[in-house]
Amino acid sequence: YFIMKSLKFVFTKIMFVILISTSPGISGDILKYMSEAEQIQSILRKIDFERFAELPATVKVSFMINGKNELIVVNTNNKNLDGMIKSAMNYKQIAVTDLEYGKIYTIPVKIEK
Repeated sequence: YFIMKSLKFVFTKIMFVILISTSPGISGDILKYMSEAEQIQSILRKIDFERFAELPATVKVSFMINGKNELIVVNTNNKNLDGMIKSAMNYKQIAVTDLEYGKIYTIPVKIEK
């Protein structure tokens, strides 16, 4: 029961919609005040998905956080975007508050034009 409640809380917090847009870079000082979902969203916004995927699309991204607060993408369910997402996310440091180290999380990422 506790695990399901924790997962529900984390997934609720992590759910987000990626809108393809130009966004200014975010400095490291601001990251510590952003939720994990906002930080991941910021990383994914930098990818030019329109060149590599038919949009809109939803991609399931499985990732974990290592001991250095770095994102590690385990896999995605989209072969065309897998390498691009891994390249953008792997070893990017984020400020971690609610996620557990070494635990694999899967989030749906909705990509729109």
